[in-house]
Amino acid sequence: MKIIPIFLLLTVLGAAASSANTISNTSHWGFETFLRECIEEPNPSYINTCNANGIDYETFETSLHTSQGDKVSFKTETVLANNSILKQKLGRFTIRCSACNSSVTNYDDVLNLTNQVKQAFYNNALNQGFSTRRTSRNGRATNAPSANNDGRDFYEKFKDFADGTKTFQEIWDKFLNSEKKNNPYTILYDSQGKTLAIITLRSDGGFEMVLDFSKPTTTSGGRLTFSALTTSDNARSLESSVITAGSGIGRSCRITLTGTVDRMIANVTCY
Repeated sequence: MKIIPIFLLLTVLGAAASSANTISNTSHWGFETFLRECIEEPNPSYINTCNANGIDYETFETSLHTSQGDKVSFKTETVLANNSILKQKLGRFTIRCSACNSSVTNYDDVLNLTNQVKQAFYNNALNQGFSTRRTSRNGRATNAPSANNDGRDFYEKFKDFADGTKTFQEIWDKFLNSEKKNNPYTILYDSQGKTLAIITLRSDGGFEMVLDFSKPTTTSGGRLTFSALTTSDNARSLESSVITAGSGIGRSCRITLTGTVDRMIANVTCY
């Protein structure tokens, strides 16, 4: 039997009790199904039902700059009950490197860049340097203006750093989900917007190379091919990142997956 955190259980029940409709409307699911479809892995097909039971969804886009002028952007998908945050999922990270050369991806240069990114998060949390705007609520686009903030607008745990109750490293570890080793994929672009690589950031300021777009294998037909390791949990996220990254080199890229659940090989072909 799945163990449900008591805070989550009480918050969800409280939200449902205060709404016009109650979770009884989804009783044919069972409560665990309600949690899965509305909170753990929100299903767009049930968004109206989840809304009626007190669950809302918001998407935020945030950007910041490093001291070297590199631009970092990412989105946050948030699940709420009575305006209390139940879950936050980070994704679609991009870094536009102001001094990177598209002809080659140099390890030391990327390492210096990712350390700059970590320092930029620290500085912006201290100086209200993040720029965040809400782009959608419950699946509908919003026109909310951007607002400078210290991080809590897109990630509630940053308030603990701002309040002095947690160190930055503790917050950074949680932000990158280092315990689960499934950090969001980050697309690295050069200053002209050409894709250099897909990487994952590490909490120590380092990175893991996933796909190096500067070193493809070129087939006789002119296609570019790459391979990367992933897991079943991360495969969909990697596929989305590959499709986006492909547009940065003027290509249409697709993934074929082979292997086991815990160790999958993503074979990437760009046409």
